[in-house]
Amino acid sequence: MRRSKPPIADVFGYYYPDVKIRGTGEWEKILCPLHSERNPSASVNTQKNKWHCFACALTEDSWDVVQREEGMNFRESADLAAERFGRGGETLRGELRGEPGRTVHRAPRFGGSGQPLQTRLRRFGDNRA
Repeated sequence: MRRSKPPIADVFGYYYPDVKIRGTGEWEKILCPLHSERNPSASVNTQKNKWHCFACALTEDSWDVVQREEGMNFRESADLAAERFGRGGETLRGELRGEPGRTVHRAPRFGGSGQPLQTRLRRFGDNRA
């Protein structure tokens, strides 16, 4: 299933109506909607569909904003965003048939040589090695 990421300007307009975005496509300075401030500490890019606050150390796309504001998981928030904001913008690639799924690489558990670590516990004041 393919889902389109809603435009960040539409999402901001819905959740943060006080934040005005001109939609120039470049990184535009804005006041962070998550904390009060006088000088802009955040930037939004309508072309990349992302925003970043340097004070909060937070970077989000439009789906992340919906997910955080609604308290939903990703699938629920993507469905809600598609319903609320329509389908437009960047597309998320769904699962491809015939392609194997990603697996976790199984590296040696205890260091590069694969040798297990010493399991003997050393007690306080125990000088024996």
